[in-house]
Amino acid sequence: MPGTVPNKIFLYRIVHWECLPDVLDRGFYPKRHPGFQLPPKRIGDFELADKRDSFVLKTSGAGTIGEHVAFYFAGHSPMLYKIHTGYGVPQEHQRDIVYICCKLETIAGLGHPYLFTDGQANTGKDTGRTKEYTALMDLAKLDWTVIPEQYWRDTEDDRDRERRKQAEFLVKGHVPVASFQGLYTFDAGRAADIQALMEQRGLCIPVRVDTNRNLYYP
Repeated sequence: MPGTVPNKIFLYRIVHWECLPDVLDRGFYPKRHPGFQLPPKRIGDFELADKRDSFVLKTSGAGTIGEHVAFYFAGHSPMLYKIHTGYGVPQEHQRDIVYICCKLETIAGLGHPYLFTDGQANTGKDTGRTKEYTALMDLAKLDWTVIPEQYWRDTEDDRDRERRKQAEFLVKGHVPVASFQGLYTFDAGRAADIQALMEQRGLCIPVRVDTNRNLYYP
């Protein structure tokens, strides 16, 4: 695959602002974990999310996507675009979407089983199009040119860009708040709201405004 593996790899997960209090109290649990609780606000494609829950992964012993907490390797995800525009999903303003950022090495070091994919995890179950890996040396097999791109649509010359953009890191276990590297938000007003939640809980996780739109859409 084209592109060079970054020296530092970060993982990203988006949540609605209304879900943040629970996330800051409990961290992330896989949907099929006993500790999982339904979020107060769902975002994105609900039908797709439910299908992903029961999607059986190819890696031996991995089970389903629903047994994992899923992260992307970058911002500007196709799903965030749909949420932002209301394209086929309930529309939400980007200021109400919060990014949780973690270091890959921190998540991999939690001691839970994990795997990562070279594209959207629920794509190509029958064709084998999306590949799964468990060895970090195989991160070089991901497309590090398209993963960080803001513009990821398929082209006449490359009909597979959108799938590769959505490479995922799946961890089979609880992701605690202590593993959060930082939170990113769309504007300063929401950042102040998040900072207040942090102070209420005695947390010192950095809260940053994505002024350069490295994660959010313009």
